[in-house]
Amino acid sequence: MAGSENIIEPRFEAVIKEFSNGNVPRALELAGKLVSQDPTNHAAWHALGLVNLNASNSHEAFSALSRASAIAPFNSTYYGDKGKACLILGQLERARECLHSSHALEPDDHEIQTLLSKIGVTDFPTINLNDVLWHEISSLIDAAELSDVTDRQEEIMAEASDDPRLRYALALSAQGRNDLDEVISQLHAVVRSLPAFAQANKALADFLWMRDRLRTARAEALRLFPARFLKTRNFQDLEFLEICYDRAVAHDPDNAEGHTYFANYLRSQGRERDAAWHYELALTLIPNDQFVIFNRVSQAEDLERAINLVTLYPNFAEARRLAARLLARAGNTVSAGRQYLAGLKLPPTATTDAYFD
Repeated sequence: MAGSENIIEPRFEAVIKEFSNGNVPRALELAGKLVSQDPTNHAAWHALGLVNLNASNSHEAFSALSRASAIAPFNSTYYGDKGKACLILGQLERARECLHSSHALEPDDHEIQTLLSKIGVTDFPTINLNDVLWHEISSLIDAAELSDVTDRQEEIMAEASDDPRLRYALALSAQGRNDLDEVISQLHAVVRSLPAFAQANKALADFLWMRDRLRTARAEALRLFPARFLKTRNFQDLEFLEICYDRAVAHDPDNAEGHTYFANYLRSQGRERDAAWHYELALTLIPNDQFVIFNRVSQAEDLERAINLVTLYPNFAEARRLAARLLARAGNTVSAGRQYLAGLKLPPTATTDAYFD
């Protein structure tokens, strides 16, 4: 079963006892401490989400339950409870995504079926989950043994048509083979089955954007400025790509990388204001990340912050070149020349997080 794990264990007993006795503030305090002690514990986030949900703190419940489902993306109960929070908040589309994902992983949950029916969903697709094979494959994924996943591709494919978890495993193994179209095909199938699966949505958006940039690069191979290939044009799946990024950050709001990639994409489309908002969200999560700072500074063309970035990261070549450009624009050509020459002596930065125009 892909459903919930029993959270009634010693470390949660105090939370449940306080909540059952009507002492909601104390229950929230204890649940918060559990999360602080181990931010990677999905059951702790789920407990915090449930207490908030039952205390009518729907926004806080959604945030905590989002963390739980991001850490344990194949737990049907987490998606179901998050869907309930969305219904209370009036977010019907988000609720539909969460409840759909919950039902996909636990088709026999009649409460989820009832909630889906109430919001107008009457089609309940049947899927079959192979728990034995999934546990074997997931252990290989956790150990980063993607080659072993690839070796079992035929076995997985025989079962994967109805199991979104195994589809996800196939996508990961195809990534290891650099088979971009296969990765995209498998991830499409995953997000159709589990629309609230944040990591799969982000991965699909990343790969769709990557494929478009490669196609653009091939079409414009003779142009002088290949960095301009980042500008996406004539992309037929553009709307769906954005939906995937939007889902990714909505269902995993504390993922700084998701906000950064979404901002980079929005910026490539000329939507600077939306991009700035996601950059700033990323900076609240990882305030000292050099690439997120670089992205925001280069977008805002803020000379003071550019100089501060160079001071913090003196070996960041692109930051020095950015500082040189802004210094030159401000009329300080001597300092601009120094920064530019210093940048030339440094190797270029190899990263997908930074936006280089």
